[in-house]
Amino acid sequence: MFHMKPFLFNEKHVVVLIYILLFAHLAFLVTDGFFDLKRNQNLYVSSVMDSVYQGINPLFSEINNFPKTTANDVLFLSQLSSLNQILNSASNDKAINDLEIDFLGFLKEHPAYYKLRYLDEQANEIVKVEFDGKTSKVISQEGLENKKDRDFFQRTTDLNEREIFISPLGTDIDSSTSVARYATPVFNYDGEPKGIIILDVYADYFLNNVRRAQREGETVFLISEKGYYLAHPDKKKEFAFMTNGDNNDNIYNDYPEASEKILSSKFSKGKFETDEQIFSYRQIYPTLASFELHRGSEKIFGGKPEENYFWVLVNVSEKDEINKALMNLKKDYLRFLSFSGIIILIIVALVFVLAFKYRSVKTTVKRKKT
Repeated sequence: MFHMKPFLFNEKHVVVLIYILLFAHLAFLVTDGFFDLKRNQNLYVSSVMDSVYQGINPLFSEINNFPKTTANDVLFLSQLSSLNQILNSASNDKAINDLEIDFLGFLKEHPAYYKLRYLDEQANEIVKVEFDGKTSKVISQEGLENKKDRDFFQRTTDLNEREIFISPLGTDIDSSTSVARYATPVFNYDGEPKGIIILDVYADYFLNNVRRAQREGETVFLISEKGYYLAHPDKKKEFAFMTNGDNNDNIYNDYPEASEKILSSKFSKGKFETDEQIFSYRQIYPTLASFELHRGSEKIFGGKPEENYFWVLVNVSEKDEINKALMNLKKDYLRFLSFSGIIILIIVALVFVLAFKYRSVKTTVKRKKT
């Protein structure tokens, strides 16, 4: 009858088993640490991208609300009783003085606007009030001009009642200030055109907030639908389309990889990355602020003004800082792995030494017995 020889579990087997367990543990630490590193890196990149994207939201809300507010203000001004007094009766000093007082009061309450005017049907400035950032003042008769040759007058008089003209952001010829103009035609009770109300917006009021919204490793700017800078931390780059000569200060020149994606996007917001940068953007449609503004803008910018006139708020985050953080995560992983490996090697060495001593003692005991 066949008998199986019993398996003797001696010290050799114990040592081998310990070695196997130790190296298996080391392999587990390497594998688990690697996947943990990748997970942490992905979470970090995702967190940074969300932070970059969310970082421009407050700015976006501020700029996006601006056109609607301005459109409503222009319509409000066109209904002033002091203005209607001029539109429906022969102008006189008292009527003009009443309108000047109303205009002054309005500008004092709305520091984002720096010029408010009523022009009659011949484009003569009848009332003109300006705000210099500290005080509001009425421009005297000697300072009033005829604006018949200006584009804003001609375009506004082509509009119907309660339709609003909006000019692209640009630089005011008279003051070299960043400006956008909102205007609406006005009529007497018989429906006869009697000129326009025009409100000049001090665009630096919100453009400065874009210029200041810079953080280390990030650049925030506002561009037009053609890719030109409307607000940029380097003011020399702004409104290049209004200057003669070389107009290379635009997003196409500075960010060729991202420009087409941002400006041709069918989505109003988005984020993406290139090899060196992370981009997040929000599109702003000034012509969609109100029905009256949109209806007037159709006559100025075409049937779909939101496609022909829009702004884009862009945040560019350099990957240098991200790569440094990812490298630090990798270094932490390698340090942990090295430390764990050293500990396991020390344990292996100790087991080996103890096993060797145990065998030596055992051999010596056997010799003494024999």
